[in-house]
Amino acid sequence: MYWASRFEEEDVLVHLPYCKIDFKHAHDTNQQNYIYKPLSVEVSNKIKSISRNNPMAMYTILLSGVQCLLYKYTNETQIMMGMRVMEEKNSDLTLSNKVLLLKNNIDHTMSFKSIFNQMKVIFSEAIQHQQISFRKMVERLNIQYDLNHVPMIHTLVSLGKAQTVPDDNNVRAATMFHFDLENENVQLKLTYDAERYDQDYMMQAAEHLDQLFAVLLHQPDLALSQVEMLSTAQRNELLFDFNETKVAYPQHKLMHQLFEEQAERTPDHPAVRFESSVLTYRDLNQQSNQLARTLQAKGLQTGQFVGIMAERSLKMIVGLLGILKAGGAYVPIDPEYPADRIQFILEDSNAAWLLHHSHIQKPEQYMGMSILLEDTAHSSNSHLNLEHSASASDLAYMIYTSGTTGNPKGVMIEHASIVNSLQWKSDFYHFSGNDRVLMLNPFVFDSFITHFFGPMISGSTVYLLNGQQCKDAVAINSMIRKEKITHIQSPPSFLMTLLEQAQAEDWASMKNVVAAGEKIVPSLIHRLNHINPRIEVCNEYGPTENSVVSTVLTINSTEQYISIGKPIANNRIYILSEQRELQPAGVQGELCVTGAGLARGYLNRPDLTTEKFVDDPFVPGAKMYKTGDFARWLPDGNIEYIGRMDHQEKIRGYRIELGEVEGALLNITGIQEAIAIAIEDEAGTKQLCAYFVGVEAMTITEAA
Repeated sequence: MYWASRFEEEDVLVHLPYCKIDFKHAHDTNQQNYIYKPLSVEVSNKIKSISRNNPMAMYTILLSGVQCLLYKYTNETQIMMGMRVMEEKNSDLTLSNKVLLLKNNIDHTMSFKSIFNQMKVIFSEAIQHQQISFRKMVERLNIQYDLNHVPMIHTLVSLGKAQTVPDDNNVRAATMFHFDLENENVQLKLTYDAERYDQDYMMQAAEHLDQLFAVLLHQPDLALSQVEMLSTAQRNELLFDFNETKVAYPQHKLMHQLFEEQAERTPDHPAVRFESSVLTYRDLNQQSNQLARTLQAKGLQTGQFVGIMAERSLKMIVGLLGILKAGGAYVPIDPEYPADRIQFILEDSNAAWLLHHSHIQKPEQYMGMSILLEDTAHSSNSHLNLEHSASASDLAYMIYTSGTTGNPKGVMIEHASIVNSLQWKSDFYHFSGNDRVLMLNPFVFDSFITHFFGPMISGSTVYLLNGQQCKDAVAINSMIRKEKITHIQSPPSFLMTLLEQAQAEDWASMKNVVAAGEKIVPSLIHRLNHINPRIEVCNEYGPTENSVVSTVLTINSTEQYISIGKPIANNRIYILSEQRELQPAGVQGELCVTGAGLARGYLNRPDLTTEKFVDDPFVPGAKMYKTGDFARWLPDGNIEYIGRMDHQEKIRGYRIELGEVEGALLNITGIQEAIAIAIEDEAGTKQLCAYFVGVEAMTITEAA
């Protein structure tokens, strides 16, 4: 049977991406609106000329054009949409067969001519087999029906009076492209679901269709990937208006140099507090200078890696600054990491020096030089600032990222890149000597860097909690109340845990909350607003590969849509198709970042560096980073995060590679199959779940 051979169970109907970010899937309503858009005179004349005014030929051209538009907007290579059946004389068509489905395969290498020729065959065959009930035609497909049992066809295309069907609710469509020939011009009436689309978006789609025809009909052999459908104004908006981020920060500064300048301005102001101890800016600067001289005496050269394996403490902070001041690049290592992960980081980085506490044993296989943070010999060195041996293009640090299983990858960040992020952080949040910042992030997270050093270059005081306190909501809320904390940063899920156990007086001093690393749910904003309506909430987004922060959104209302905001200072964002074309506003693509924050690349991974750090297609000589995140521009220049392109998830701030989790499970004796997934609860919080099949029954403890 023809229709059974045309369709497969996994086939889906394609629609223009929904542009309304807050629409509800309410299939029991049908709020339709429409726009009229005449195709340009040149396009109309070309269509009439090619078709020789033959309605069937004209319709085939229009069908092919709409398919090209759908491909450009969705990147779906299998385009399936609906068409009205062709009215026949002496025919008594029933309700069930007034719509046919057309399926065509498209890819970016195809030309309009080849798509048109395919469509001619598909269209002709469909007409020959149109005497069939709708349900019989689609029996192999998963077609949705509304509450009135009306089939929902996402995209419908019709032409002229021969395909005009009275509005008798025989079909629902998210978009209906109805063409007619009026006054020698091809007119488009585009009817759309007003719950999912707005007028501006539909007008944009109609203009893009006209632009596609203008190019494709004059250059029918041109590959789709070479067809530009954006107008000059739209292109300029995406490239320049939405990326108007240039800020003239001081150039050629080093990360620790910014701190030293602040230490000169406020030497006696408390810099860091931990438990009952405190370091002033002078204390911290002098102690880190002394440690830096020890490192240099041990042979540390500019740009070399130094491992630091430390618990939360003042010595940890001295260690980080000491490495930077000595000209090295620090590599943070959590002492609680599995032994094989610690060993991999030390070997991969080839760190010849390892700073650690006296009570933390260095790995047995480590052959480098061990330096104790508590060694009193450091204090015999000069406490004066060292001459800066590093330059802005030298490495400041390297963070190993990508999950908690398998082999992580080292992301190398230069001083110039992170200094831009730090100066933005200081300016954006207006840190000052009156601010008291609570640090919850582990120092192995990149978010630690901006949330610690941003305040440090601004004269604020940072409060550290020990490892146990950082997990204790009661202790944290007590600290916030006691020390009158003004700023805090945390993954949204942990913030919610804090707020569930907090009283209004606990957070009375709070000025700003940064939620990052996970999706923010509206309930969190409502809770923060309830506990202290004066709190400013910010959503930060950014990969480690772009120096922590790439975009930011300030949330001013509980009713505000929570996007990831706009690019920060001296950063640019592109939303690109697979062929690295600019995607129109409202159309998803891969989020790519470029500008001042880019990393140097991945250590010892030239293949991955080449794959992810590619040439900027719009700025000669520049690079951009492909994040692997799906996103789209909103009309106001904010960016909506959609999700990952791969199997990576971010849970409580950790990057988790689901494939690596599955691989680790499969390495356990007795496990035959395994799958890992991220499950989102009603509040929007993600949890990592794994399922496995064993040779025989086993407990979770045995599997672990």
